[in-house]
Amino acid sequence: MMSSSLNVFRVGISFVIMCFFYKSIVDSVPELSPQKYFSTLQPGKASLAYFCQTDSPSTSVFLQELSEAVRPLQEYGISVAKVNCVKEETSRYCGRGQDLMKAYLFRGNILLREFPTDTLFDVNAIVAHVL
Repeated sequence: MMSSSLNVFRVGISFVIMCFFYKSIVDSVPELSPQKYFSTLQPGKASLAYFCQTDSPSTSVFLQELSEAVRPLQEYGISVAKVNCVKEETSRYCGRGQDLMKAYLFRGNILLREFPTDTLFDVNAIVAHVL
């Protein structure tokens, strides 16, 4: 009797761990170089991109919310990417200071909108602004 309860408990814990692992894989924001990001854009398909130099504590909250917004945005056909800007990259979206505090919405390779990250403060705000 005790061992069957223990087995049920183990199965339950394993299931919960698998769900967390699956969610982290599915909802993670892909990290791309600017060149790779722009080469993957498809005509007519919308994409939200956040360009950044390095992770900082001020962007970690935004990146967490962005990763949670991946699934709802994918349901509307909108892909999400984090674009890592390195010093040798010359993309105009890889600016400095306030330029790095924005997310950009593209349809194909056409820029539709730019959003200051302080307006994208949670999942609902991200989805609402993008839609």
